[in-house]
Amino acid sequence: MTAPNWQRLPLTLAVTAAALISLLAAGCGGSTSSSPSAGSSHSSESASSSGDTARETAEKRLEAIGPQLTKVLTMYKAGNKQQAYTMAKSVSTNLYEGTTEGIVSKADPAGERQIDPLLASTIPAAISNGESASQVAVLIHQGQTLASSCLDAIHKSEASGG
Repeated sequence: MTAPNWQRLPLTLAVTAAALISLLAAGCGGSTSSSPSAGSSHSSESASSSGDTARETAEKRLEAIGPQLTKVLTMYKAGNKQQAYTMAKSVSTNLYEGTTEGIVSKADPAGERQIDPLLASTIPAAISNGESASQVAVLIHQGQTLASSCLDAIHKSEASGG
């Protein structure tokens, strides 16, 4: 004998919520924000709307990497090492990995091989290891330059129909 529909409601809601959470975590379902960290003020330009294509989302996120890296350096120079580290990791996690990484790897494989480890490990490691502000600034500049270069490659591939 089956339970009445009203008794199955909590289970249905739980399954639906779990499915929604997994879709959002996977980057599906029209996420409206790609905030690098809860404590940072993140420009609305880098947020993606549900109508954006993957390429548009990648472009917006690449555009946001430069300003976010500037904030990382500002925090680091001010002596906020842990905050700078956390934000640096979130730039990789929230702005680069996933959609952006996939688009960049198609448009600029060489750029992807350089920017991925720089954002994911080199910059955070330099901060964690207490490198000089000038050394961190060099790495930040490399990240900004690579993000811009990858964005240019996406635009060129889009213009050529790729």
